[in-house]
Amino acid sequence: IAAVVLVLAAAAGASGDASPLAFASPASGSPGVRPTAALPQVVLPQGPGALAPSFARFTEAPPAGARPSAGDGLADVEGCAGCHADAADQWRTSAHAFASFNNPVYRASVDRYRDEVGPKASRFCGGCHDPSLMADGAMDGPVAPEDPRAHAGVTCLTCHGITAARPDGNGSFDLSLAPKAMPREGDAASVVAHKRAMAPAPLRSADLCGSCHRVFLDAGSGNPHFLPGQDDLLPWARSAYAGSHGERVDPGVPLQQCRDCHMAKEPAPLGDVAAKEGRIASHRFLGGHTYL
Repeated sequence: IAAVVLVLAAAAGASGDASPLAFASPASGSPGVRPTAALPQVVLPQGPGALAPSFARFTEAPPAGARPSAGDGLADVEGCAGCHADAADQWRTSAHAFASFNNPVYRASVDRYRDEVGPKASRFCGGCHDPSLMADGAMDGPVAPEDPRAHAGVTCLTCHGITAARPDGNGSFDLSLAPKAMPREGDAASVVAHKRAMAPAPLRSADLCGSCHRVFLDAGSGNPHFLPGQDDLLPWARSAYAGSHGERVDPGVPLQQCRDCHMAKEPAPLGDVAAKEGRIASHRFLGGHTYL
């Protein structure tokens, strides 16, 4: 088949005819033209950037020496808790709140990894587990146990600051470190601006979750070959919840994304300003790691 294609291509080139190749029409036997269909776009992982081996990208960083630093700003949950008391209270019980060096299981694992391959290679972990440290370049050296950024976990401004997310994994997101528009009491326009700033397009997408809940090892992490790891995104994408029936037929299953199950609505008794009819999307992120 390949040889025939090459011969036809050569013949077309020799004749100087740039038009599509002619084929016999099945109905009349007369020459016809094969319809030109748009080819699907090939999308490949873009590879890690300045924060390699993590695929994370930080954008709109404040000037060097700014106070608070970018990492301190990301780590600030209490600034959100003043208006979003229920979301903050739920988050404090979540695995996201214990994703960093404040989790003894993670600390033991990442410290051993850092000892074996060096601090810079531990960006592989830090892109998802330690964004507050990563934002200040603090994963490249020793991490003091008392550093508040090392106890921040995955905070409000991490997820709410992601402006782009790719399904590659290993932290394949763009996180804006720019100051967020804050609401002012009695100023309706400032409230609208705050809502817009805190709800970027990827926020409610499966790709945002999948950017970290899909992991692989490769040469960048010190492994000689590609080795897939935890992957919550692909099983969902292959399921009826994502509209796929390629692996099994599950009639009547409603379409659902990550947040539909892991952020189910729950009461907001503390008066969270984002509550609708007394309920908010749960920020406990209940799942397999909730036992932490």
